[in-house]
Amino acid sequence: KSPSRPIQKKDSSFTRDDQQEDFPEDESFLGDEEFSEDDENTFETNAWWDEFEARQTPEAKFAAAVDRFQPMLLNCHTEGAAWRKHGVTRDRVIARNSYIAEGSATLWEYARRMIEETVSAGHLAV
Repeated sequence: KSPSRPIQKKDSSFTRDDQQEDFPEDESFLGDEEFSEDDENTFETNAWWDEFEARQTPEAKFAAAVDRFQPMLLNCHTEGAAWRKHGVTRDRVIARNSYIAEGSATLWEYARRMIEETVSAGHLAV
């Protein structure tokens, strides 16, 4: 049995002023009326999500790395549109995304080059 609608997990916004990265109260759907606490799929999905959020296993670290890389890739290929709109700096991008290295050193090297190229092009503030 699968849920009747997609699971609506919320990503924390990169541009939030408080820069808080973890929003567990926003992340749980166990209380949703459409899901039962006894539903095996719900329990298993929550367990996977918790593993992903904790970034403790190699698989979770890699998944988290790819998850963080995607918005950075989008920003770099749109001339830093969202970053410029919200006044995001290189240091903030690096701080927010540095855990990519835990999941993939190669991906983090590539990301760092992308960040520096975006700075050099004038699309990301120093």
